[in-house]
Amino acid sequence: MNDLAETVGLTSILGSGENFELAYEQLIRQGCDHEAARVRRAVWDYFVDLELPDDVTVYDQLILSLRAKDLIFTFNWDPFLFDTWARNSCIDGVQLPEIHFLHGNVRVGICKGCCGKWGRVFTVCPECGDRFSELPLLFPESDKNYEGNWYIRSAWEQAKELIANAFTVTVFGYGAPASDRRAVELLKRAWLSQESHVFKQVEVVDIKKEIDCDSLYNSAKACSK
Repeated sequence: MNDLAETVGLTSILGSGENFELAYEQLIRQGCDHEAARVRRAVWDYFVDLELPDDVTVYDQLILSLRAKDLIFTFNWDPFLFDTWARNSCIDGVQLPEIHFLHGNVRVGICKGCCGKWGRVFTVCPECGDRFSELPLLFPESDKNYEGNWYIRSAWEQAKELIANAFTVTVFGYGAPASDRRAVELLKRAWLSQESHVFKQVEVVDIKKEIDCDSLYNSAKACSK
């Protein structure tokens, strides 16, 4: 997040070299509603314009390596996982995993009139004919009210239940920033809520060197008390 303001051209509003979400929260606290709205629109416009190449990517390999009973929970705003799922879903005989977007996503929209209905943003709801509306992406760091949106709330509720009961949890390069305490708490409490972990596995896929998983687990368990 440290260079996102520069990437999306918002340094005149947010400055540069500091955490993007913290700078956004300062706008909210200061009552700068117009500037905050400009930030939200610039972030959405930047991510919605990102496109996958036509060639096979690591996203395609990930999606096609999983089964229908597997699930993906992602914090990413970018459209890559959604677009990968969409372009592989038409392959005959392939059953893809579900994807849940815990922080919203630029490709996902909800029907405001039909609670529980969602789909590709701006396409038409099959129930009422209204267009699916954008999901919120940015929340003030100190008040990430995910409960205010039924889609995001539902994604978090499923994540808590399914991670707690999963046999294997694989984490792909998640840095657990201090500004995202809710996500860290989800991973920590859901995994540590069960009494026995004898047959459970945690995999961490990252560019860092191999870590001592036993020490990591014991540290997390101590922090959860």
